Amino acid sequence: MPEQSGGFLSRPPATAHEPKGADPEPKAGRRSRKALVFMIILVVLGIGGGAGWYYLRDSASKPPTEQELRVADRQADPAPLTVTEVFRGATIPGAQGQYKVLKTQAAPHCDTAAGGAVAKELASAGCNQVVRATLTSPDGALVITAGIFNLETQKKAEEAAAAIETAVEKGEGRFGGLVAGQASNIISRAAANLTWDVRGHYLVYCLVAKADGSAIADDDARARTVRTDLAEKHLGAVVDKRATAGAAKPESSRQPS
Repeated sequence: MPEQSGGFLSRPPATAHEPKGADPEPKAGRRSRKALVFMIILVVLGIGGGAGWYYLRDSASKPPTEQELRVADRQADPAPLTVTEVFRGATIPGAQGQYKVLKTQAAPHCDTAAGGAVAKELASAGCNQVVRATLTSPDGALVITAGIFNLETQKKAEEAAAAIETAVEKGEGRFGGLVAGQASNIISRAAANLTWDVRGHYLVYCLVAKADGSAIADDDARARTVRTDLAEKHLGAVVDKRATAGAAKPESSRQPS
């Protein structure tokens, strides 16, 4: 049976020896959530080769709610993200303590945080900024880069998320870690767990690597906790807040940098 954690249904990713398209779990047994694309892949950051993947997509067609429409595209949600909005403060609370924020970045060019075919898919989806940060886990054993890409529409975000899966599987693209100095630089070169999720017209992502540079298992329990704390709860809440508050007005004096 698959394991459910943090609101997401999850199972260990397929191994590299499974044929493409192999599915040991019947689709009828999967839990779905509207407008959700959630993937977990073990990658080598410098190469982008995936050891397996997890894909969850709601196939049911339901009318969007009023809140979902508020973040369905940049026309309804025009204000750019800011570092203060996404990573306010020096720490982020989690299930097992405080994540320490080492470095933040807001950039208007999405290839700053992605390479190869992944960057190409983001560009095709109208990506005009990325806001990300590098953090350490409460016990200091993990280094994480997490962030949000701002895409044109939810439809384009979902299409990009599906195409990115193929690109990462083939080793034709990658998401990049943000180096923050000293031991945290391991996030740019170590094997890592990779997760991404579509929320409205945003694509959130999270890379998790061991601070000592050793290999991280695809079912590492600490990485699952990080994904729940940062990708699902923290970054998801940033988008949810916009959906709840309604369309914000662009700040003419503040631009992504």
